Amino acid sequence: MELGARARRRLTQRASAAGTRDRPPMNPRTPEDRHALDELRTFRKDCGSYVRLYDYMSQVVYYGTSNLEKLAEFLRQLTRAEHVARDRPPGRFRC
Repeated sequence: MELGARARRRLTQRASAAGTRDRPPMNPRTPEDRHALDELRTFRKDCGSYVRLYDYMSQVVYYGTSNLEKLAEFLRQLTRAEHVARDRPPGRFRC
């Protein structure tokens, strides 16, 4: 079965997009950019660590309805939204 030019182009675009998802979202050019990117990575790791720790500790200790639970849910949603935003090209946001 022969693919048309349009279908071949779509497959090529999807394959190239899939290959670029693993790359870092920014290419730091200046020391300030590198520092900002390092801070972002540290924040992202800290958010994930907090969410994992809270998920584990909430099974052991009863917190009730607390601000800790709200913070864990907020950070969970924030990290998910950040991963989605990182995959999109800059300047293209949906409302």
